[in-house]
Amino acid sequence: CDEGTIDILGNYLLGKKNPRSDYAAKILEMIGSEKAVPYLIKYISRPKNKGIEYALHALAKIKSVEAVPELIRYISNPDNPVLEHALFALGQIGSKEAVPHLIRYIENKKNSKKELAVAALGYIDDKNGTKTLISCLSSPDKAVKSTSACALAEKGDEKTIDHVISYIENPLNPDTDKVAIGLLEGNVEKGVLSAINYFSDYSHIEDLIGYLSDDRNEKLISTVRKISENRSEPIINNIFRYIINLNQEAKESSFGQVGHMLELEDAFSALNLFNNDTTADLLLTYLADEKNPDRHYALKGLCKTKS
Repeated sequence: CDEGTIDILGNYLLGKKNPRSDYAAKILEMIGSEKAVPYLIKYISRPKNKGIEYALHALAKIKSVEAVPELIRYISNPDNPVLEHALFALGQIGSKEAVPHLIRYIENKKNSKKELAVAALGYIDDKNGTKTLISCLSSPDKAVKSTSACALAEKGDEKTIDHVISYIENPLNPDTDKVAIGLLEGNVEKGVLSAINYFSDYSHIEDLIGYLSDDRNEKLISTVRKISENRSEPIINNIFRYIINLNQEAKESSFGQVGHMLELEDAFSALNLFNNDTTADLLLTYLADEKNPDRHYALKGLCKTKS
């Protein structure tokens, strides 16, 4: 978008007699140009303006460090109606300047929505911020507790991964399933092993298959391949059990053939990552039964096994 267009939108945004300045803020959010930063900062300096949240999200998208002082001012008022948007923007921008202010917000007993400040802190690479996230794991506030665990998991830091592993191993902790998914996203080998062990329970198997069959998770898939030969059998057996149950459900219902085929393909993609003797035996079992549909998925998997 050229500079002239940004100027037109920016001047409309700041015009006192323009009734739909929030529309201009929303368009600038969609464009996400650094040229709009001076207009956006000036706009959010007037808290009564309409559509402040669009301007805050625009600054978050641009990752405008220049906006941080104004955003800090926003979170100093816990009753600010766009507080959550300001906290989100600080996290997305990722400036260390915001860290002490976010910590102060979390530590203030009177503040609500502390989990939003915890989430913002999770996006910023800072030692003091990380220490605060670790301390939040013992918070009596369940939202703060689980958000800090998710943040630490997604950071993918080998120095703090043991804290997260301990978290998901305690069944009394909230949202352990979300935290385990965070460990998959963090992609630290030790954390991935722990998450796979967590998801080896059949009740979670569909979530795991969704991650392992998604080509966008290339780094995670690479890690799973690396550790697959040392994995225990429960996860492999449960993926295979899921495949058999999918076929049974398809027979007993009017489930679309295309939908069944896609889910079956995803399940086999996940199974084939575990390249060991157990996987090979299960693939051969599936291939040997002529009643099983789409046996070529098993054949394709066998071509990749080392057995």
